[in-house]
Amino acid sequence: MKSALVYLNVLLIFALASCSLPGTPAEDSPALSDDAACLQGVWEMSNADLNAMLSILIPVPGMRIPVGTFYMTFSGTQFAYQSDGYTLRIDLADGYMEADALFLTSGTFSAQAGNLTFSDLIYDQEISTWRAVINGVTADVPGTTTISIPPPGSGPYVCSGSTLTIESMNSAGAPFDMVFSRLP
Repeated sequence: MKSALVYLNVLLIFALASCSLPGTPAEDSPALSDDAACLQGVWEMSNADLNAMLSILIPVPGMRIPVGTFYMTFSGTQFAYQSDGYTLRIDLADGYMEADALFLTSGTFSAQAGNLTFSDLIYDQEISTWRAVINGVTADVPGTTTISIPPPGSGPYVCSGSTLTIESMNSAGAPFDMVFSRLP
């Protein structure tokens, strides 16, 4: 069990998590490019897409987010990259480990010619107590209490009326798409 916890701590440095509500960053009112105008509003990644992304970023068997939603909010030139109600879970042969977490990254962005750039980043991350359920017995266990999940970084994106696709890369440099749907 101890080696599993050490492995878990290392992985969670790169893991996704959270429980903040989708919000609107502070308004900024400079003129927006047509690209940036399309981004304005709140975008949601489905739980299925979130778990698919998690499996690309952290290919650990049994790691998933059974509960929670991932959001991006754009307002003026400000953005927030956050989640709501996250529970990170790792299924084990005789049980599972899980924790609830807070995850929010905010800052400024620019969008031109199909490229999105994030800057002036502020991170707020915290994982609550880890719970292990082994053979039906629940116990609090030590684990990492912070995470570091940067936004997708500068790169290509496509914004339509209802879908936002941002190209990102995994740790091996392989591209993958983050797909969000516009919320009303």
